[in-house]
Amino acid sequence: MAAYSIYADQHLTLNTINSNKKYLYAFVVGLFVAAQIILYLFGKDFLQPAKNSIIETAVINPDCNLQKTPCEANFSENVKITFSLSPRPIKPLVPLNIDVSIEKLEVENVHVQFEGIDMYMGYYRPELSIRNKDNNKVNYEGNATLSVCTLDEMPWQANVILTTDQGIYVAPFQFVVSKS
Repeated sequence: MAAYSIYADQHLTLNTINSNKKYLYAFVVGLFVAAQIILYLFGKDFLQPAKNSIIETAVINPDCNLQKTPCEANFSENVKITFSLSPRPIKPLVPLNIDVSIEKLEVENVHVQFEGIDMYMGYYRPELSIRNKDNNKVNYEGNATLSVCTLDEMPWQANVILTTDQGIYVAPFQFVVSKS
């Protein structure tokens, strides 16, 4: 009889372990399914780039000279912007007209951030307003004034910042301003 009870206890223990494995397996599968449902319902917001993150930065065109002509920047999917500053020549402390033309991209707002390249000159970031709009092209305009520098020539970078519902596009343009 003692041998039977040991066998019965071992048999019950094995049944309990197998039963617990089934519950553990069901729990793990249920947890996995719940996680999949949560990711499906809410994950698309986490997997998308944040609205305030930079999606793409255009390559600087070293051949363009803003002192003489408008400059272009190209992004993927045939998105193109044209950037212009006037009057020319661009001088410090002279009010500038900013013109930005955007093709094939819907934007929420446009800013131009001016910053010194070799010397910290602070950041100046005017927001532009819509001048006119047609099928695939929107023109923005604004005003800015560059600060004066102690150097005879000051290299600047103007970052045209396009905020969209997907994120931010940045087009950098470099130019040199002379005091005289």
